[in-house]
Amino acid sequence: MRYLTRSLTLTALLAGLPGLAQSPTHRPTRQTAERPVEVSKDSAAGKPKPVDGGVALTWSEQVDAKLTQTLRKDLDDDQRLSLDAKNVKIITTRGQITLRGEVRSSQERTIISDHAIALVGPYHVVDELTVRGAAPATN
Repeated sequence: MRYLTRSLTLTALLAGLPGLAQSPTHRPTRQTAERPVEVSKDSAAGKPKPVDGGVALTWSEQVDAKLTQTLRKDLDDDQRLSLDAKNVKIITTRGQITLRGEVRSSQERTIISDHAIALVGPYHVVDELTVRGAAPATN
């Protein structure tokens, strides 16, 4: 039930992203440090193309960024985690979350994994976290 609630919440968050339901004439802008950048549609590749040399994010990259941001906030808000655990590396690619870094205990590792699983489901999380002081796994 928790997974379903998180999925619905994430769907609601993503519904507000540009590019989700746009008309072909809509031209979104992305704010950069220098100036807003207008994004045009590259007809040959079907991918967003930056205008005037700016940076454009594809819809998938926007979703990945939102997933990473949401997970990072969840970890920061969890009082059970140490500072090391809150600073693990979160890599999100096409909806798959990879967790890397060192944590203090197996409990922290489980808590972090549970947050990621609650966000995207168990089949989209790769847990590469290590517990400090634990012997490395041998194959």
